[in-house]
Amino acid sequence: GMTAAYLNGASEFKSRIISKRQDVDKYFVQLQKAENELGNTLKLKGTTNQLIQQWQRIKANSMNQKTAVTIKNQSKLVANILTLMVKAADNSGLTLDSKLDSSYMGASLVTLLPNLMENMGQARAVGSGVAAKGEFSKGLFVRLSVLVNNITYFAKQLESGLAAAVEENSEIRRGLGSMIEGNNRAVEDMKKLLINDLLKPEKITIASSKVFDTATHAINGSYKL
Repeated sequence: GMTAAYLNGASEFKSRIISKRQDVDKYFVQLQKAENELGNTLKLKGTTNQLIQQWQRIKANSMNQKTAVTIKNQSKLVANILTLMVKAADNSGLTLDSKLDSSYMGASLVTLLPNLMENMGQARAVGSGVAAKGEFSKGLFVRLSVLVNNITYFAKQLESGLAAAVEENSEIRRGLGSMIEGNNRAVEDMKKLLINDLLKPEKITIASSKVFDTATHAINGSYKL
């Protein structure tokens, strides 16, 4: 999202991009450490290095590419990370647990939640870029509309899955109830902003930082789950 906004003229995002890249580097170090310990058991040996190579290419090129190319490359990286998460969950038996609450939670947190977050992340990138430019480039109106629909779909599916898990296990309600409600509100706030401030208006006046920060708040709420 920040890179898209930067490429569309919001130069104030450059320092934030550099800072966030350092955070991502640290996360990959942690992921590599986890793979070194569990990679053989989970049958995932070597996958982290492939992700790191993708990330290095993104860092080297994204600030000098067209926005669409940058978003596409970042989306591919996220898709590969999601695939890794699903494989890790399947190989560990998390998503195959016979207990209903564990099964619902596994499906919600391993499949539905990451897909929701990925669509929110793409909407953040597209929306921030559009706001920075003050208008939609060719095809981006349709793309953002599709992303909003995807967010609606995955948010409803996630809400249903978590509700089923809570129904089966009252401990989940006590531990995650307030976070689930907060996440639902944040996702709705993001959707309203995308629709009311980007998709509906004839003239776009919202600041790219407002789009980015609202979307980031929603994404962070999902991370907490």
